[in-house]
Amino acid sequence: MADNGASGDGAGSGTDSGAAPGLLNGLQVLDFSQFAFGPVATRLLADLGADVIKVEPLEGDFSRLTAEPFVDSITFICTNLNKRSFSVNLKDERGLDAVKRLCEQADVLVENFRPGTMDRMGLGYEELSKINPGLVYGSFSMFGESGPLSHRRGGDMWAQAFAGFVTSQTDPDGDQSPWVNGHNVIDYGGGAVNAYALMAALWNRERTGRGQKVTNNLVNTAVLMQWPAIAHYLSEGIEFRKEGRGGVRSRFPYAAYPASDGYVLTIFGQDDTEWRIVCEILEIEHVLDDPRYDTVEKRNAARLELYPVLDEAFSKRTRVEWQEAFRARQLRCDPCLDYEEFTTHGQFVENSMAVTVDDPRDGELVMPASPVRFSNYPPPETANHSPILGEHTEAVLAELGYGEAEIETLSEEGAVGVPLPDMFTAQRQLVGKDARQRGVFKSTKLEREQQQGTSS
Repeated sequence: MADNGASGDGAGSGTDSGAAPGLLNGLQVLDFSQFAFGPVATRLLADLGADVIKVEPLEGDFSRLTAEPFVDSITFICTNLNKRSFSVNLKDERGLDAVKRLCEQADVLVENFRPGTMDRMGLGYEELSKINPGLVYGSFSMFGESGPLSHRRGGDMWAQAFAGFVTSQTDPDGDQSPWVNGHNVIDYGGGAVNAYALMAALWNRERTGRGQKVTNNLVNTAVLMQWPAIAHYLSEGIEFRKEGRGGVRSRFPYAAYPASDGYVLTIFGQDDTEWRIVCEILEIEHVLDDPRYDTVEKRNAARLELYPVLDEAFSKRTRVEWQEAFRARQLRCDPCLDYEEFTTHGQFVENSMAVTVDDPRDGELVMPASPVRFSNYPPPETANHSPILGEHTEAVLAELGYGEAEIETLSEEGAVGVPLPDMFTAQRQLVGKDARQRGVFKSTKLEREQQQGTSS
């Protein structure tokens, strides 16, 4: 692991909110990535104690935007907890030199630009591996490094469209429009895959002493998340499509149904024996005598006719009542919870699925916690706040051996960015992409003195 000069006393060790020590203390990660596909991976490492330094341009990671009602966006906040921010102008040779000095000692570098972008800045893997042979270099893009579309940028929604996600959620015989999952499932699932890949490369380095380049892309991740559906197509020519409330491979009555106080989900009743029990529970035994529905195949073919029958039956009781009724017959029918019900449920609370964050600008926030647990490291109750843009620039430079006068010169002349004094306490309005308009950086000594005078 790199001897990086960081305090090493907790996740995101450059901040002061006291996250618990973790398995990856002493590991230094340079995070050039933006939005979610890369930052999710590095947050997972930061949560385990790695010193993750978020290398940002003077205007910051673009995902800081669209922030209301917070200073930075929720996307940025939850994907960048426990990290430090180093704001730098890579077009300035002095800023680029500082970054290369960081790269000399880092264990891991993560970027999610189009292939070739980092190479053009002199920060590609081939160049950096010469000065740091042990560097594990994660490159996570939209389409990967080969193929006719490798030069194109993109994001989660575009990957869903390209890899069949959207089409597979279209009912060709119904009136439902193609459906796009709005939770950025490929970004976040891919971030976890990226973290796994980086750790595999680090384990290999322990045995060989050599780092390597690790690549993944959103489209590859979209394939992973559709393995069964794509396997069916490649092996059998069966193309997954929505059919009613299920898919081409799911059997009726697999679906969600409206109870009197919300929705319930059941997957039971897919064979003749269970179907009889479901009809008895729902008190729709008359359906059992209908020859149109007396086999599994007939019910699957007639699912659009049967959904309204089940909807009406389910609407007569509450979710809990249905859950208990199905359980009494050794079947399952679970409530579909909303976020209020889920986040106040004892299962959520007892499993420490959230952490408290003391943010100097937004006050106390509650954010989702990392999902994994370790027997030797109890889950933390708090996390370090997502960093203010450039919050740790001066500290990182000092760790590299820069003196105070040199750091001040670099800041005054726009080679690096440091926050204005009131950025630690006051909310700011985000206006466009200009660093000065956003009230952030590239400030001269005079501007900082004026800001201090205004806020005093």
